[in-house]
Amino acid sequence: MKNKIKFPRFWFDGNLAWGLINNMDNFQRIVDCYKDELTRDELLDKSLNAIEHRQPRYSLKNKEVKDKNSIKSFGLRMEHRGNTTLRQFLTENGIKL
Repeated sequence: MKNKIKFPRFWFDGNLAWGLINNMDNFQRIVDCYKDELTRDELLDKSLNAIEHRQPRYSLKNKEVKDKNSIKSFGLRMEHRGNTTLRQFLTENGIKL
């Protein structure tokens, strides 16, 4: 029996799209919003994690996010200046794109 890899939950924050991402359909929605601006590969490589003390407040108020300390935030906004790309995060969690 093949183990199914669970899609990792994260918050995405950009000017064109934002929200809780917890499956491939939600991720594809973000990719589709940026299709005129960035390729999927560019989006994966340019989206960085938020630096810890600058975690976006509105992402942490989301009712779907129960454990506010466990969810990562990635995006293209100024608070996203960390060292981990969205591609690295997804790869580390078993999602190859």
